[in-house]
Amino acid sequence: MSPGVVAAADQVLAEYLDDPDIILFDQSAARKAQFGGVASLANARRTPRTCMYPSCAATTIRHSHTIPRSSSIAAIANRGHVVTPAFSHPDGKMVARLVGTQCASAFPGFCETHEGLFFSYERTGRIMSELDISRQLFRSICREVVRFEIEGTWLEQTLRDFDEFRRVAIERLIRQRAGDESVSVSSVDAKGPRADLFQSRLDELREELAWFRREFYSAAAAGVDDAEQSGLAVSAIEIDRVVPVCLSGRANFHFRTADTVVHNVRVVVTVIPTPPNTFVAIAAPKAYGHMLDAYAAIRFSNPLMIIAAIESWMLHGTDHWFLGPDTWSSITPTAQQALLDDILDDTHNIGALYNKTVFNALKRDILAKIRSSLGPAELVQLEQTIAPWTDTTDTG
Repeated sequence: MSPGVVAAADQVLAEYLDDPDIILFDQSAARKAQFGGVASLANARRTPRTCMYPSCAATTIRHSHTIPRSSSIAAIANRGHVVTPAFSHPDGKMVARLVGTQCASAFPGFCETHEGLFFSYERTGRIMSELDISRQLFRSICREVVRFEIEGTWLEQTLRDFDEFRRVAIERLIRQRAGDESVSVSSVDAKGPRADLFQSRLDELREELAWFRREFYSAAAAGVDDAEQSGLAVSAIEIDRVVPVCLSGRANFHFRTADTVVHNVRVVVTVIPTPPNTFVAIAAPKAYGHMLDAYAAIRFSNPLMIIAAIESWMLHGTDHWFLGPDTWSSITPTAQQALLDDILDDTHNIGALYNKTVFNALKRDILAKIRSSLGPAELVQLEQTIAPWTDTTDTG
């Protein structure tokens, strides 16, 4: 290698370490480096894979639904569509998207045979037995595992693609500086912030996936055919009103024990409207059962608190939720944007109630019924209890 090429290579690498954006020659290259893999990730989330039922090697159907489609998603839909939050990569923020019920909450989870596990309660439109609950939680957990695995595979490919993109770009710069078109760069060892970010996210995801498979998937799979064998602690309740949201996903809350140790309790939550009722459940590994019971004793204590808990799950927990379009349109545009912005705020967990409101009309109705049944002293006590968290204004 000539001295001129060596000098050019040293200079380019030094400049790259000082300013990694030098490999982005134009806006098109920048967008390709930043967003090029987004479409492939979306496609992977729809591509059939191996069934999630234990020891099944069959190929999944294209659309397993985490949340029952016909009895729940369709029940809150308008003209076959629901509203869900989604991250807009070009804008770097959450937006509300209208999706069809066929695609809402769909993932490649189960083969045709094991999709039948959920037919018993999908046909009746009610989650009634312990086995129904166990199976619904199992498929909620399976969706999380699938999402982890797909994102992990995508991140691995993204790292490989970025390494190649960077290699070609640096080779081009060295050729330009050295005036030698024969220069060939086989690899670039220096990482830079983009590669470091991808690698850090991949490492975190692998660790989380291993933990989630061990603590949640294995526990839920044990109860898929016999609820008594499940390794999950579960708190579930059905309320006699329709909360117009379908929800499923991961969340967490902090629990302080008597010895002042703070535990991070990771949970799976689900909300399934089955008119005229709504099924609500939260589950954790059995080792955290007493902490889950303490959480549920407060959050499931009355209908108003349950709705407040659901709002917290939506904004401080999972973003995998679907609202009826009528409900979404009843919220002012300013409040809608505030809700979407709050999804990206990771400083809270579901131990904290949400400081705004989603289900205004439903809260007002419940409050009116509660107040009409109470005496003066009980009414004062109620107002003191609910005042900090029953913001029922339309302004969010």
